[in-house]
Amino acid sequence: MLRNLTLKQTSIVLTVILFIAGFLIVLYSFFMGKKLQTVKNSWSEFQIVRSEKVRLESSLRATLGYGGMIHHFKNYVLRKKNIHLEKTRELLGGAQTIHRILAITLARKLQVFACLK
Repeated sequence: MLRNLTLKQTSIVLTVILFIAGFLIVLYSFFMGKKLQTVKNSWSEFQIVRSEKVRLESSLRATLGYGGMIHHFKNYVLRKKNIHLEKTRELLGGAQTIHRILAITLARKLQVFACLK
């Protein structure tokens, strides 16, 4: 069948095939660009959540650790001064707030991972 084609017909067939191939490449590039933008947005959100998580964990460690709540609780136990108990309660409340914020941040992180799947 292909032996009976003239040079003009062969060039038309090749031109149509190349046009279709070019169109498919452009279409594929368009859809990949959209997917790439989705991945880029998800990655940016992930980085924001990650840096926020590290900051919150550091803040929680400072609030609860020595020099924070533990330090004031120890002073209250040793010295029996109410100022240390009040400071302990204040820092504990701050730690609970940080914990709540951290839980919300981790929930957002799970949503980001769900978008990537």
